Amino acid sequence: TETPVTTETTLKQDSSTCLFNNPDTSLSGIILRDSETAEMVLRVKELLGDTSYYFSSKDRKQVLEVHVYPGDGISQVSYFKVGSTVSSGAKAASSSIAEFISEKGVRIGTSKEELISLLRNCFTTKDSSANAITLSYMLEQPADSKTGFLKRQNMPSYYADYKFVDNKLSEFEFGFEYP
Repeated sequence: TETPVTTETTLKQDSSTCLFNNPDTSLSGIILRDSETAEMVLRVKELLGDTSYYFSSKDRKQVLEVHVYPGDGISQVSYFKVGSTVSSGAKAASSSIAEFISEKGVRIGTSKEELISLLRNCFTTKDSSANAITLSYMLEQPADSKTGFLKRQNMPSYYADYKFVDNKLSEFEFGFEYP
C-alpha cells in the first residue's frame, strides 16, 4: 500500500513513474458520457451539445457545471466542475442534490491529504501560492492500456484538477479533454 503524501516538500511527484489509473468517473450518480444518468439525476429532458449547463445544490451553496461537447450525443456529459459560483455569470438551475460528491468521495472541503489517499500521489502541481495549490491528475494513451478506460470511451485523455485553499478543497473538475 502507498503512504499518502503529507508534506509540501513531497508534493512534486515524478509522473513518469506513477500511473494514475483509477479516476473518478461519476458525480452524485451522474456517470461520465452516460446520458440516461445525466437526465435522471439532473431531472432534465435533454442537454444539447457544445453547451455548459449549471445546477445548484439544494442549499444553493455549491454549483455544478456540466458540459456536453460538440459531437457528443444528447445529454452525454463529458466534464464536471464543482465550485461555489457560476464561472460565466449564467444562472444555475435548482437541483435536488444536497451536495456534489464524486464516486470516490471527493467533495468541497476535502483536505489535500484525504484527496491524495483517495486518488494516490500520481499528480502534478500548478497554480501554487502561499495558501493555495491545485493538484492535477492526467490519464492519456498509451498509459491507459491496463484499464482500457479511454479506449472504451473513445476519448484521448482524462484529467482532474483539485484546487485547495488553506488545505481545503474549494473547487474541482474532472472529465475528458475535448478531442
